[in-house]
Amino acid sequence: MKSVIDHLQANLRRLFSGTSSEKRKPEVNGLNPIKKLLHSLETVSADAYHKESFQNHQTIATLPKKMGEIEINDSCNLNCSMCQTALSTRQKGLMNLDLFEETVKASVAAGITRTNLHTIGDPLMNKKLRDYLAILRQYKLPVNALSTNGLLLERHLDLLFEYRDVIRSMRFSIDAVNPETYAKIRVGGNLKSLHENLIQFVTRNNQAENPYPIGINAVVSMDNYHEIAFIPMVFSYVARPEKFTFHHISSLSPDNVYFNTKSCFPMQARSATPCDMLWNSIYTLKEGVLTCCCRDYNGDNVFGKIGEDSLEKLFNGPLIQSWRQAHLTGDFDRMPSACQTCYCVDPRLDQLLHAIIQYFYVDIRKHPVYLQSVLDQMLPCLQAKDYGTVGKIVGL
Repeated sequence: MKSVIDHLQANLRRLFSGTSSEKRKPEVNGLNPIKKLLHSLETVSADAYHKESFQNHQTIATLPKKMGEIEINDSCNLNCSMCQTALSTRQKGLMNLDLFEETVKASVAAGITRTNLHTIGDPLMNKKLRDYLAILRQYKLPVNALSTNGLLLERHLDLLFEYRDVIRSMRFSIDAVNPETYAKIRVGGNLKSLHENLIQFVTRNNQAENPYPIGINAVVSMDNYHEIAFIPMVFSYVARPEKFTFHHISSLSPDNVYFNTKSCFPMQARSATPCDMLWNSIYTLKEGVLTCCCRDYNGDNVFGKIGEDSLEKLFNGPLIQSWRQAHLTGDFDRMPSACQTCYCVDPRLDQLLHAIIQYFYVDIRKHPVYLQSVLDQMLPCLQAKDYGTVGKIVGL
């Protein structure tokens, strides 16, 4: 416990003392990306920005050679407000180990060099996690980032460090610093328990010869917007500010009610089509079927099955090609049902939020009280698309 407290105190001194042994970057470096994003938001519409990257897309695509994700279980210990994994109609369970090995072999044969082990589930819920990691070790297919809510770390500490050669990094999903806010978003979770688990992991990690790189991901909604500035400070004992990322909620849950009522930008929601996942992603669900969607709750986007053919051929089969064509032409009737009801906000708003938080923490090292004040002032301006005022608030 003492090592974690010492680590936290050192981080806080470094973050907010205004001095550092590291060479500080000029403040303008942090303002430049903010300025560019605000200019882009002001001059390029969301639809134009979104579709620009699809100008040269064809129905035939190259199989992603780096990442092929495998769902080893679709069960989770939480039912988060933005995820609502309980809405999945698929029967909860684990991927058969023989099927997992077949999937890993097919992935390696296709040139895939890393994987992740989740879609709508938390891999730490899997009671056979050791067996899956052993297969990955055998075929030299590493986990790029093991993503978890962190509440089950205590059960798997020995295992995680035993398979440090297989798991490249850890990524924790944390959206709040207030216990009430946390319980509201991470339904079924407890913030005190999260800290207890993280402290055990960080203590072990700090003592490891080859410690894990750690990232933290926060999903932003009206439920937690009022406190997001404090997340990198409160959890600074886990990761440096540069390792925190912030994303506004999308409507990837089968039920859009939470997105519609809690999005920070309800009037700026747009269809997520065309969706680059059809060209850049491949997921194997626990049943052995292939989907292009990271949140395919009910198997709506299935275009093939492991063992039917090579992954390269399956990734360019007639069904997924027809979906790509539908996305490119805006033909909603020919899209999978999950695509027809998928909405998002302009990704530049994610980039802007992240850039501003990083500017305050890394460049000028102002206390999060100041940052939260800026974020609170910004929100109505962003909602009104008054980007000039946002620039003045930030200090441009």
